[in-house]
Amino acid sequence: MPTKTQAAADSRVKFNRNLHQDGREQSEVEMIDDEDQIYQNTVQPTGEKKTFTQEKQTQKNIQAETKNFSGVFKLSQGVFLFLLLAGLIASCLHWSSENKKMQTQLSDMTFKNSRLEDEIKQLKDDNGDLLWSLENQKVQTQLSDMTLKNSRLEDEIKQLKDENEVINKTLLDEIKQLKDKIEGQRCPETWMRFGHNCYYKSTEDKNWINSRRFCQYVGADLLVINSKEEQDFVSKLNPNAESWIGLYGEHRSSKTEWKWVDGSLRTEAFWENDFTDQPYEYYAVSLNAEGKWTNLYQTKNRNWICEK
Repeated sequence: MPTKTQAAADSRVKFNRNLHQDGREQSEVEMIDDEDQIYQNTVQPTGEKKTFTQEKQTQKNIQAETKNFSGVFKLSQGVFLFLLLAGLIASCLHWSSENKKMQTQLSDMTFKNSRLEDEIKQLKDDNGDLLWSLENQKVQTQLSDMTLKNSRLEDEIKQLKDENEVINKTLLDEIKQLKDKIEGQRCPETWMRFGHNCYYKSTEDKNWINSRRFCQYVGADLLVINSKEEQDFVSKLNPNAESWIGLYGEHRSSKTEWKWVDGSLRTEAFWENDFTDQPYEYYAVSLNAEGKWTNLYQTKNRNWICEK
């Protein structure tokens, strides 16, 4: 019995109606998608004769394979999209973590830089304070040294003043004593001064012993000559005369020596050419008219010269 199939379908629904030999009619409604529709319109070969069951089975197989392929494709696409999304999320999370880490490091570096700047500023201030302290300490040390030196100088000046006062007092005392001594040794009338001593030239004659007694009586003694200058002075004091002086011969230990009346030994000699330096006991020395020394017995009478 022939089978007639009618199909009225839109893009999603397919209607099938079958007529059996006994006159029964069977209708079927099948939901198809766009891919099945496309396959039916394009894939099925033209003019091929198939039974309804085979055609239906073939369509179902094709639909199943298409659905499987589509599912696998969609699953693969979903997995790919999931992996891509997961990678993007992981990248975003990693970038966010790295960015946060870099922000933290940048913040730490900024904080450390700020601390370093503060420390540098503090070091500069400390260095300035240290330099000022060192300079101040140096100035204080110099000031202390100057104060100490000034104190020492003041002590030395005070000591010098005290010593100067003592020296001045001593000098004043010595000047006063010397003045008193000079005034006390002021030469009497008929006496002449030479240096610090006074000299008297007699106008009468006596022997050496009596001449010395006269000098001692007036607080003096016979002349003692100690220098060439004094010899020249008494030579002028004794013009055209002979005068006893205080040099005489003294016998001691089996020999005779020239000796001055003050106990000192003779150091100068101004003998006349005809007289010898040999001393004799009981001899004494007198000045001739030219002031030269001559020796003769002490018993001879001559002028004399006293000195005090």
